[in-house]
Amino acid sequence: MIEKRQVFVCGSYKPRIHGGGCCSDRGGERLADELQKLVEEKGLTSQVSVKVSGCLRNCRSGVNMKILPDNTLYAKVTTADLTRILDQHLIKGRVVKSLEVKEVPGFFSY
Repeated sequence: MIEKRQVFVCGSYKPRIHGGGCCSDRGGERLADELQKLVEEKGLTSQVSVKVSGCLRNCRSGVNMKILPDNTLYAKVTTADLTRILDQHLIKGRVVKSLEVKEVPGFFSY
């Protein structure tokens, strides 16, 4: 049995005044919906919770996704990445290194 995990997909909307855009503009909510469908198809709804979150503080690299309790932050997540994140990280517990970014405390990158 896999460890229970929470997935937060950034759906934050920020004005483009900083020139960067935001996860909402890049389809964050749509990605959360797609991931939820995959979780349901695999019968993992009791082990994986998917939620749309507020800003994950890495706006230029969105869509961002945070997985707890692992405290893993993924950036530039696309629909094409969802199956790999589900199979490798959420089921097998292996971080997808090519998508992982390290957080910088207090860092906001618009």
